Amino acid sequence: MNYTEACKQIDELLNAIEAIELPYSQISSGIGVLRQDLRANMYSVVVLGEFKRGKSTLLNALIGNQLLPVDVTPTTAAIHVLRYSETPLVRIHYADGTIQDRSYSTAVLEEYVAGADFSPESLQYIEVGIPSPLLQHGMVYIDTPGVDDLNQQRMDVTYRFVPRADAIIFLLDATAPVRRSEQEFLVSTVLASGVERILFVANFADMVDDDEKEELLGQTERRLAAVLGNQQYPVILLSARQALQGVLEDDTAVIEVSGFPSLLARLRDIQCHGPASQEKVSRYSGRLLRLLRDALRESEMQEMVLVSSDEAIGTQLALLREELQRREARKAAISQWVHDRDQEIIAIVRKSLNYFAAEMQDDVDELVKGFKGTDFKEFVEDRIPTLVKRRLKGWLESHTAPLVSLLSQLDRQLASGLAREFQTQVGSLALRRVSPYVAPTTELSLTADDVSNSTMVAGLITGGAAAAILVLGGPVLLPLVSMAGFPLLQKILLENNLSAAKAKLLPKLHALLHDVLERFTTEMIKVIEAEISALQQGAEARYEALLEDFRLRMASEQQRRAIERQDTGMQINALRAMRERIKQLICEVEQITHTMKEAV
Repeated sequence: MNYTEACKQIDELLNAIEAIELPYSQISSGIGVLRQDLRANMYSVVVLGEFKRGKSTLLNALIGNQLLPVDVTPTTAAIHVLRYSETPLVRIHYADGTIQDRSYSTAVLEEYVAGADFSPESLQYIEVGIPSPLLQHGMVYIDTPGVDDLNQQRMDVTYRFVPRADAIIFLLDATAPVRRSEQEFLVSTVLASGVERILFVANFADMVDDDEKEELLGQTERRLAAVLGNQQYPVILLSARQALQGVLEDDTAVIEVSGFPSLLARLRDIQCHGPASQEKVSRYSGRLLRLLRDALRESEMQEMVLVSSDEAIGTQLALLREELQRREARKAAISQWVHDRDQEIIAIVRKSLNYFAAEMQDDVDELVKGFKGTDFKEFVEDRIPTLVKRRLKGWLESHTAPLVSLLSQLDRQLASGLAREFQTQVGSLALRRVSPYVAPTTELSLTADDVSNSTMVAGLITGGAAAAILVLGGPVLLPLVSMAGFPLLQKILLENNLSAAKAKLLPKLHALLHDVLERFTTEMIKVIEAEISALQQGAEARYEALLEDFRLRMASEQQRRAIERQDTGMQINALRAMRERIKQLICEVEQITHTMKEAV
């Protein structure tokens, strides 16, 4: 039996399964998807990995074009499906089934990344057609967002793309390989889908010392073997950034150093085992077998419910209590997930404020050191306060909206996670706001007589700190400004020599600016943590309410089952007949696989 004959038999089996009219929507949907894939004759390679693993950069290197957007946040990234097309195209597939053709450009794709004005829930995926040799012969590459338990896009990857994958490229971080979350995703989703062809790539090789690379690869491979049931998966050490640079600049040396040739060799091997192959038939039949076995399990569970006696109903109640316990245990997962997001947001704020503080200090240094005039009073009362005030105001104006957006996204994700867990509608969890980020600003006023007047620096520091306080949160932060620095600054300013005064002024000024920014950062983080804590409390309260509703609905369901037991006879007979037919079909699918293996 050849590939074409095997596919024809599988298609006929799909017709036979549809004739059974399985009463299970998810399985019927899976049958429909399998039929689409069978007729499309594609070989799909799904690129997986946690956020910021360089998936899009890697694919850009593979297609030789810096097309796919990079550096997007994990909460709003879109799925990109790359296929071969003589004419480049971008096609948006929406969740409601509509399709929109767009112009082929990075600018268009960037309309669907973090911060863009679109709803991620409205999108299924973005189809990108490229005339690339990588995508010939039915090869399709799928760029996915970072995996995350409570992320809707992650659920899309899990239920729509991973089970359909013929091969998977899983990106790891070479500097911190095989995290626990990655291990859990590999076991619960990738291995459960039956995908056997998995290519592991440890990215960011350019951040690892050459003498450590061999040891790192060995350690990574051992960890993977422990997670994947002692199966040995070689790991490719790669710098996707260097690979993209080398490809775009046609620099053979950079490409070689990046590790890209090793990856290309493995991908060529995958392409050789593409659509028209025994391996592809095995994937089709494996997916079909899982669907049929799922139908068997669903039927068996349905029959168990139908034949329940009074004693069996008690057993069912015990099983439901276990389900309740499982859902109660999920609360801890919510808490951990919120903690992780808290740390991510805080890291973003710290990084931004550290850069801001260094930049502002450099500007103050430049102004002070470059001052050549005699009117130091005018310099202090005009240019320095204006710089400090403008920079503080500018940072808050540019970062307040993104911070609020991140918290709003966190709110939506928690609500969405609860909605999926309990299969119901869940509104916003933002029950309260701890404090506003931006308070009304006031004009900055300083007084200074001349370079020897100690109140000049006091006015500068007080004014700069007041600007930060007023835009952040009002009088609550006023205790941050310490007046203990006045006597020390007076000693500096009393020096007659302007050059000496500058030299002595700058270290003290640096210290006070650093102190203000540190306190500013601490209070900002307190505000963020309080916001996130409020969201977590709201999520836990909503979880408890949904859990109680679940208990009530399960009790009502048990009563309904007891009343309807009189009508179970015919249904049980129909279920048993359906299972017998499913078992026959399973044998036929297994026979196709066996015949194909003998033909190889």
